[in-house]
Formats: sequence, structure tokens, C-alpha cells
Amino acid sequence: MELHPAVQPLISELSQVYRELHQCPELQYDLPTTSNFVANYLENLGLEVHRRIGQSGVVAILKGQEGPTLLLRADMDALPIQELNSHNYISKNPGVMHACGHDAHTTMLLLASKVLVGMRESIKGTVKFCFQPAEEGGHGARTMIKDPSLDLLSCVSEVYAVHLDSKLEVGDYLLSEKFMSCYSDIFSIEVLGKGGHASAPHFTIDPLPASAQLITGLQTIVSRNIDPKHKAVVSTSYVHGGEAYNAIPDSVAIKGSVRSYEPEVKQTIKQRMEEICQGVQSMSGCKVKLNYTNLYFPIVNSARCISNSLEALSKVTHGRRVKEPPMIGEDFSYFTEEREGCYLILGSGNDQIKPALHSANFEIDERVLGVGASYWVRLIEERLIN
Repeated sequence: MELHPAVQPLISELSQVYRELHQCPELQYDLPTTSNFVANYLENLGLEVHRRIGQSGVVAILKGQEGPTLLLRADMDALPIQELNSHNYISKNPGVMHACGHDAHTTMLLLASKVLVGMRESIKGTVKFCFQPAEEGGHGARTMIKDPSLDLLSCVSEVYAVHLDSKLEVGDYLLSEKFMSCYSDIFSIEVLGKGGHASAPHFTIDPLPASAQLITGLQTIVSRNIDPKHKAVVSTSYVHGGEAYNAIPDSVAIKGSVRSYEPEVKQTIKQRMEEICQGVQSMSGCKVKLNYTNLYFPIVNSARCISNSLEALSKVTHGRRVKEPPMIGEDFSYFTEEREGCYLILGSGNDQIKPALHSANFEIDERVLGVGASYWVRLIEERLIN
């Protein structure tokens, strides 16, 4: 790793800011402490700062000489998880934790903005630093883009974002050739029967075996209806029916998620789910109601912005590049639907730190903070200075 010379003196401050943000995690759009911290930091740098964009987002604008405008995004919200780590800067908010690295994303972009302010006279263009709420299921990117108080994407030609993953070691990174997230949808199914005493099932319309057949059928969609060259997942993650050991319930509730990359694959899965539900209904006598909800669509990186990111990364790390597209949901897709962009994932783990994202033990190797801040600075140097 080769940290940017202007980032190296800020290593202590990177750690301090990260740990302060880690201790005050907040959810969705309710980010008073986090957004105030971010806005105050940026205002102290002398930047033009816009608060409460998309309810609680923060946007800072660094204007240099005439030239293109780039938007750099970091997300700020945390997750409803009780932290189980034992270090001395764990979450102070019970049941809430930065278990996805958003505190680190915010830290890296804040410190990069500090460095770039010092380069203002050399920048041929404009940088918009975007600090977003509600990435975790709240469509915060869409809310910021649609906020009438600030035309966030005005003049913006390229958009960039960074995420972390402690399954990858510091210095390594994930950057696919195209997709950096997937269609991320959810479904719920209600199987309605007729309950009764367990000793007399012939007087009931039992929704439990119907549900079992339905779940088994859903698991055949990917293996039997999707070409193996395409990746897709149908996961049933919630089943609930009945309360007593001697009573057949009236209904069973089923929930799960669907993930894919290509729109035709997504449509095939949805169609087969509808057909399976209809088939189970006809076979069992139960009524089967499917509710399918579209959440996020894929991030599609542009070839030009990938090239820009790789050029910047080459000056920061010589680690391993992983190209396998991640099967995650990410609302940065709202940005890449509107503008060319690149989203990448930096490794934040080591031999001892390999926790999964969204786990109660998630933590990072703090060396990645310098890597991320250096990447942002190098990116702007490559695009707007050199």
C-alpha cells in the first residue's frame, strides 16, 4: 500500500473520527448526531454545505476552476443490531451498531475532503461530497436525488462510491467488469387454509404441508429454470404457522428474498413463483397469496469510470483484484441509473479480522481508512488535476 503523502499525516485523525462515529450509530433517516458531525466538519473546512438534503443527508461542494463535476458518495446510517465487540469504542446506543462499515465510509470521505480543500487552486472542476442517509433499506439515494431544495445531480458527469468488506484483506479490492450489486427483491406468501384439531385433519384444509410443498418448489426455480451461466438466488428466510402442538393453524406466513443480475432472469423467477403458488393452491385447496416487492436494481459500472478507478487504485495499492460480482443490494444504483459511475469494495480485514457484514462482531482493520482516503484523493487528482 502507498498512502497519499497528504493522507499520511492524518492517520491519527482518521482513527479518531472513525471511532467517534462508530460510537454513535443511528438508523435510516434519523441521524441528528451523525449528520451534524459531518456538516460541522465540512463547514469548518470552508466548504459550501447543504444540510437536510433527503431529510438528513449532507452535501458539500468544492469548486475549483472550470471543468467537470464529480460526485463522491458515502453512506451514514447503521443497523438495528446489538454490538458484541469488546473494544473500547463500541456503540453507545443499545440495539444499534455500525455493522456495515458506513462509519468508515463517512470517515474516509471526510478526511479526503480535508485534503482536497488544500488542493482547491489546482482542481479543474467541481467535487460534490455526498453523505447519504438510509442506505439500509430506506432508499436514501433516491430521496436525496429527488429533494427539490438541491439539484444534487446538476452538472454531475460521474458518480463514485466505496464500500468495505472484512472478508477481503486490506489492500485487496473487489471491482467487477460490470455488475457491482444485483436486483434485490423480497416476497411474502400467505397460505390460507382452515384450522382445526390435530386429531381430525380430515376436517381441516391444512396449510402446513401446502407450505412445505411450496417452499420445496421455490428451491427448484434456480436449479431447473435458470441457465447455469446466470447467477440467481431464491431464499426462504421466514416461516410461521401455528402456536399449539395439537392444533392445525388457519394460515402460514412465508417470507424471503430474490436476487439476480439480468432483468430477464428476474422476470423468469417471478413468473415461476406465481405459477408455483397457483399450482399449490390448486393442489391443496388452500388460498395462496404472493406479494412480490421490488427493492433495488443493479449497480452497473461504466467501463470509463472503472478505468478511472483502477488508475487511482494503482497508485494506492498493489493488492489482489477480485472480479466476481457481489450479490448484494445497494441503493447507489439510483446514482448509476442517472450518471456514469463506479462502485468498488475495499478489503478491510486481516488474518484475525474476517467478520461478515451485518454481523454483531463486524469490525475493520483501520489501515483501510488511509487506503480509502488516499483512493478518493488520487481519483480527483487523476480526473481534475493531472
